[in-house]
Amino acid sequence: MLYIHVLVICCCCTNYLKGVLGDRINEVYIETFLNDTINVDIKDTYKGYTNLTPFGLVPPVSENIIILEFACFGGCILLTQNADLTGTELYEVCFAFYGDLIIMWKISDGESVELARKAVPNLLSCSEMTVVWVTWDSGVITFGTGNPESNGVLSAIDDRPFNIQGVGVASITLGVWKFIIKANPTGYYCRMSYTYATGYLISITTQKTRAYCAIECQKSNDCLGFNFRYEGILNCELVEGGQLVIKDEHYEWHFYSKCLQDNDGCVSCNV
Repeated sequence: MLYIHVLVICCCCTNYLKGVLGDRINEVYIETFLNDTINVDIKDTYKGYTNLTPFGLVPPVSENIIILEFACFGGCILLTQNADLTGTELYEVCFAFYGDLIIMWKISDGESVELARKAVPNLLSCSEMTVVWVTWDSGVITFGTGNPESNGVLSAIDDRPFNIQGVGVASITLGVWKFIIKANPTGYYCRMSYTYATGYLISITTQKTRAYCAIECQKSNDCLGFNFRYEGILNCELVEGGQLVIKDEHYEWHFYSKCLQDNDGCVSCNV
């Protein structure tokens, strides 16, 4: 199974990624840390979430369902009126390992209202992934586990619903999320200036321009991206996918990552 593993940079995360291996990607893993929004203004709730929308790797929100797999102590799914997770209207669905509790809130114009809550035994596991999903349809918000075609575990009705355009995730503590995608690298690259990606390298060569280095990476299905510097020899390093890749600041190097779907779906641009 081909996959990409991304740990996203945000106020409560750190940065590394495990990347493309082969010419198609089937799974995305995102690892998140504590949702640290307890002491912030309620209108800034979105700042504790990792936004899935910019990745271009989630099911279209027009389908009114988000299906994820989650492991460990608990997490939250944020549904918002804007793709960047901002806005005055949002739904927050949280579920916890301890207490097996599910809670749904609606935040509107800076005010939070609890819509529903329920205790469900054996809700989550840290030893295996649990399928979790949320649907929304005409003001009915439903959370469930397992088969999305089965009955939900908890539902709530909002008599003033809004159009959902953004999806975010967060963890109560360390958590791992997985979702299924179908994506191909497209020939576009995302540049991260003054950044060096450390990991196993496919090759190290001398190239006159970054375009030549990009061509070498494009020839290899196993190439996640490349490190490039404008001066000196051995200035083109092809970075292998399917491994832990740590990104560090470096004043000489620039890291270019393959994009998925189109020139907007660049995974590393969003981590």
